[in-house]
Amino acid sequence: MRDLFLTLFIFGMLPGAFFRPYIGVYLWAWVAYMNPHRLTWSYAYNFRFNYFIAIATILGIIVFWKNTVKIPRTMTVYLLFGFLGWSTFTSFYSINYAWHDWQQLVKIYMMVTATFLVIDSKKAIITLVTIITLSIGYFGIKGGVFTITTGGQFQVLGPARSFFSDNNMFALAELMVVPMFLFLRSQMKNFWLRLLFIGLALLAALSVIGSYSRGGLVGLIVVTLYFWLRTPGKIRIALLLALVMPMAYNLMSERWQDRMISMVKKVEIPKNITDFFKDRSVFDPENDPFPESEEESVSIVVDSSVAGRVQAWTLAWRVAIDRPFVGGGFRTFHLNVFRKYVPHAQRRAAHSIYFQVLGEHGFVGFGIWLFMHLSAFRTRNWIMKRTRRIPELNWAHELARFIGISMMGYYASGTFLGLAYFDLPLHYISVLVILQVIVKRELDKFEKPKPKKEGRFPYKPIEELS
Repeated sequence: MRDLFLTLFIFGMLPGAFFRPYIGVYLWAWVAYMNPHRLTWSYAYNFRFNYFIAIATILGIIVFWKNTVKIPRTMTVYLLFGFLGWSTFTSFYSINYAWHDWQQLVKIYMMVTATFLVIDSKKAIITLVTIITLSIGYFGIKGGVFTITTGGQFQVLGPARSFFSDNNMFALAELMVVPMFLFLRSQMKNFWLRLLFIGLALLAALSVIGSYSRGGLVGLIVVTLYFWLRTPGKIRIALLLALVMPMAYNLMSERWQDRMISMVKKVEIPKNITDFFKDRSVFDPENDPFPESEEESVSIVVDSSVAGRVQAWTLAWRVAIDRPFVGGGFRTFHLNVFRKYVPHAQRRAAHSIYFQVLGEHGFVGFGIWLFMHLSAFRTRNWIMKRTRRIPELNWAHELARFIGISMMGYYASGTFLGLAYFDLPLHYISVLVILQVIVKRELDKFEKPKPKKEGRFPYKPIEELS
């Protein structure tokens, strides 16, 4: 019954996606982030609904092209599409077959482009943000309730065969919508609705804890501190956190507490950190970029997963040194590459958005990607500065502020999680760019028209007098 209802609903909305492409963008966001087909049991479970949604939306944009808006010409947009161009270039020189992952990135960019073309108003942008937040937050709410009812005995995961089915990816996705629940709360006037969204944010945050993801926990701490520093009423928030955090810790099981404290084992780590990135089998001894170190290795106690992360980062660095211009291309972090660059590695994942981009696209691609995010943050700061103390644009100020907090969670957790090509950060960047366009348009309305300067002789010509 679920399969039939979902199929009828989505195909029934396709005409709306064609004649009103912004409906297609909303529908695509809902299916992409919530994965409702993964909540069914029959034929709809593996059905690719987003292909039909994308086709209807793109055809609608082409047919009704005159009704679309221009893609903003800003540095953020140039860097955004520049990264796509560079990843295309590196795919031609990839170590492994990279075109499957490249196609996934292109699909994301297609709908980001559609967002640029059809979302151009306050109502549309808040609707899109609401759909994204509730789509991902749905599983966080469920996960938070599950964590409370089970006392944190079991791990919270995302829907099976979705982009965030893994506990680390689930934690990152939920972490990025916790601040957006608070943004939606700021837009509510009803007291009970405001209280409801605070509760939803707390449940989503609790699901991050219940995921058993240490990277997610690090990101949650960073987001909490950043939010506390950037929000008035610090004493009140500090008292609330002092009350909630011990309760959350005591709620969780001993297994969770042990995992956060970390199971440890001894690993040989050299004193000279550059020795992490040495590999005699890769470089010619005569041209070895790292000099010999005569210092002895020492044993220190670290978590076993930390060792796996260091091995993945070592791989990324060695590939970038070996191929600095193009990197290894998509799918660099695979078995055959590990065997060549880090033969004794235990794990086969990137474990960091930064090292993932560096290893797969070289120093040039990493630079484009890094400056893209820095430019997006500059756009966010511009919006906040221009909309401060303007009541009509308070919504834009709050949206930019909370997107910035969400992105801080992505940057913090992403230090330990390999999700560099996640849709949501790119969608948030596009929202910031569109928001800047809307703010500029609204500010132009507030500016008073400048009076025309009179000439040196402000007298009417003789012809007009006659």
